[in-house]
Amino acid sequence: MTLDDRLIRNAPVLFDLVSQHGWIVYANATEEQELGYRKGNLSSVSFELLYPPESRELIASVLEGRVASPVRLAHMQVRRADRQLVTVAANIDVVDDDTHGPCARLMKFPVDDTLREVERLRRENDVLSSIVSTARDASYCIDFIEPVDLTAPEHEIIRQVFENRCCWRYCNEAMARLYKLPMGDDLNSRDVREVFARNPENEDFVRT
Repeated sequence: MTLDDRLIRNAPVLFDLVSQHGWIVYANATEEQELGYRKGNLSSVSFELLYPPESRELIASVLEGRVASPVRLAHMQVRRADRQLVTVAANIDVVDDDTHGPCARLMKFPVDDTLREVERLRRENDVLSSIVSTARDASYCIDFIEPVDLTAPEHEIIRQVFENRCCWRYCNEAMARLYKLPMGDDLNSRDVREVFARNPENEDFVRT
């Protein structure tokens, strides 16, 4: 056994290698122990034993090139020895094995409550971003890299709003239409001052 083999066998991750024909050609000791399988029970068996249909489809998609390799932190499920499903975050890439040819290499981590919360927030952010970007009303947010001191006198606040370094956090499509930008031109790529320049009208807007 090489040093690499020893490191993988006892590494604190669930590791296995799946051939292009759907066989688990190697599973490390950590995976067998954590999922309740006896030593050797996950080697040279169909990946149907460990992976439910949706997980098998993802693995096959990566092996066939329908999903680009590598895949980072994909949520998928694996079966324990007692047939219970466990959700994991998986890194998947394709490697060439001397014996089995192209194989999917999977390194998996059980998904705890923190990762579930991150995934929930990501989904909610995607939904909100979609709502904002397609809204009919112009919407934008300016991020001040140099913060504006809101405790300063009014004239100083106005000066800082128009002089402090800032960038767009986002501008939606309706905002681009309001400023009559060419189709496909992204307002987010333009300088804030090009659109929100200092003038009496914009100063009054800041005051309100």
